[in-house]
Amino acid sequence: MENLETTNDQISTTIDQHWKEEIDHMNKQDLLLTIEQWKLEDDYSESSQFLKVIRQAFDVIVEQDKADALQKFTENGEDEKDFQFKKDHTVLAFDKAYDELKERLYTHYKDLETTRAKNLKRKNELLEELRQLVAAEDGPKTIVAFNKIQNEWKSTGPVPSGSSRELNANYHGLLDIFYNNRSIYFELRDLDRKKNSELKAEVCVKMEALLHHKDAIKALHELRKLQEEYKEIGQGLKEEGELIHARYKETIDKLMQKKDAFIEELKKKREENLVLKKALIAKLVEYKEFSTTKIDAWKEKTAEILALQTEWKKIGAVAQEVSKELNDEFWAISKAFYNTKHEFFKELDDKRKENLQKKVEICEQAEALQVSDDFAAVSKQLIRLQEAFNKVGQVPIKQ
Repeated sequence: MENLETTNDQISTTIDQHWKEEIDHMNKQDLLLTIEQWKLEDDYSESSQFLKVIRQAFDVIVEQDKADALQKFTENGEDEKDFQFKKDHTVLAFDKAYDELKERLYTHYKDLETTRAKNLKRKNELLEELRQLVAAEDGPKTIVAFNKIQNEWKSTGPVPSGSSRELNANYHGLLDIFYNNRSIYFELRDLDRKKNSELKAEVCVKMEALLHHKDAIKALHELRKLQEEYKEIGQGLKEEGELIHARYKETIDKLMQKKDAFIEELKKKREENLVLKKALIAKLVEYKEFSTTKIDAWKEKTAEILALQTEWKKIGAVAQEVSKELNDEFWAISKAFYNTKHEFFKELDDKRKENLQKKVEICEQAEALQVSDDFAAVSKQLIRLQEAFNKVGQVPIKQ
């Protein structure tokens, strides 16, 4: 059986992948609505993973928006170094909601850390009390003190995870010594262990119910909680303990098989998405070196690239280890196309500004002829100026 830490790591990875799959299909408005409706109190552990994944997904969309805005900015003849990206209402609202949740999550874990440190201190004090009780002679108040320690131990909350295993081992070890040294309390020990067996069986029943849970992710969340609960329960009756633990192990194994099936399906979908995205990159490569002097051709190719970008955004997530590299490659090719396009239209704009200056100068020469009375000479000069004017190319559309 996988140990608790390994299982929890796998559950966390599965949940993280699940959220990425869900969120990758959302637009900015959907992501904003999702984060505004999120309730930390439902599951703080899941909230940490949720915030990490939704932040990454939102930032990818914002970067794409920034790239689109830069393209439009440079297409209008502006210099890229003068570009400034302004956050819209959705981005500002998302950042606010994210920061508030992050701060509340930080406060929660900070308080939890403080509380667990206090619990650890108190449980260590209880261990010392129990050691003294084990070493002391029996008296009328012994069992009262013993029961008091047991009750307080159970009511004291969790301790830091790194201290839990050793702490519980020491506690249950001292209980065994206490019972073994006091044969008159064997019945009490058996009652205590019988109760533990019942509690462990109840946990197994809850875990078995998770096998029929419709939501695999919620089932994994509940499994993690139940494992923690099972770990905190003390030793059960020997004759029942092995059967209960076998039942516990079998249920975890079945749930892990369901988890593996979920991962396998997720992996399959991401492999399919990878094939689709690589195919789009292959289509996009031909645009990387594209160049023409025809404005209509630039418009046609731009429309084709925008269609490919829209198709790219509709494809779901790929494996995390290749996601960034693939995304960077796709948008780098798009940027190369737009850089070439920008240079073309910048040269075209410069040429039109030059043409404008030439035509203004021709106009000024024509206007200067108004004061002349030599109509024959003026007529010849006007014809010459008209010919020169017509030979000059296009000027900026505004002029």
